Amino acid sequence: MRSTMSVWSECGGKNFHFVHTSADIQSVVMGTIRSAFEYGGQKCSACSRMYVPDSLWPQIRQQLLDVHKSIKVGDPVEDFSTFFSAVIDDKSFARISRWLSHAKSSPNLTIIAGGNCDDRKGYFVEPTIIETKDPQDPIMNEEIFGPVLSVYVYPDKKYQEVLQLIDHTSPYALTGAVFAHDKNVIDEAAKVLRNAAGNYYVNDKSTGSIVAQQPFGGARASGTNDKPGGPHYVLEVDVSTGGEADACTPHRLEVPLHGLSSLSIHPSSSGFAPLCTDSDITVLLEM
Repeated sequence: MRSTMSVWSECGGKNFHFVHTSADIQSVVMGTIRSAFEYGGQKCSACSRMYVPDSLWPQIRQQLLDVHKSIKVGDPVEDFSTFFSAVIDDKSFARISRWLSHAKSSPNLTIIAGGNCDDRKGYFVEPTIIETKDPQDPIMNEEIFGPVLSVYVYPDKKYQEVLQLIDHTSPYALTGAVFAHDKNVIDEAAKVLRNAAGNYYVNDKSTGSIVAQQPFGGARASGTNDKPGGPHYVLEVDVSTGGEADACTPHRLEVPLHGLSSLSIHPSSSGFAPLCTDSDITVLLEM
């Protein structure tokens, strides 16, 4: 009798932020900046594509640009206020550089912030924000793994079509987030995007997991969706979508890992536990 080997995998992602007209703008801006640019976008959970209604875009665009100006890229050893440093190696730098070149040459893409890179003293890439007229452009469906955020602006009334678009645009399904305060829209998005993200967030940035606390994993091209960290991981039976809801995204930008001096977990009867820090962030983690 031949035995078989169980295989678990977590692969890449093309994580999304969907913004509805009922969203809180500051939460959208700060959550997206942090998700897209913390660690130079070199994390599997980084937001790489964003969908914004046209009525909110002028405000969101301006606030993104304002916060973008405060992002410091450099050597964190010399300056602790550095938000992120160089990308990891020459191959990563070359890959991201090709995407920036694509953005500069495509008639459908407009770089509204950043867009430059320099490898003379380290592999440095500016945090870059790109607006696209084509939601199917390769920059919206292929993984970049760097500080590059692409934004598609859609007509307010076509949000349902955009939800379908998000679900079908990329082969990946690792993380994603919906920003909305309309409960009907939140419920509708959860149904449409059920298979578009292994870990799904409502009014919080797409993010990674806390070891031993939050099940994490994606499906489709993002992995086998076995949820490492979940109680049934070894049994390979818990492949549902993990989620976070009603979280409070901070309205200020902080250097990653700075200011996190206290952490406490308090179980609740609802099956969720609020994760509280000294920066007044409330996150619901599935226990």
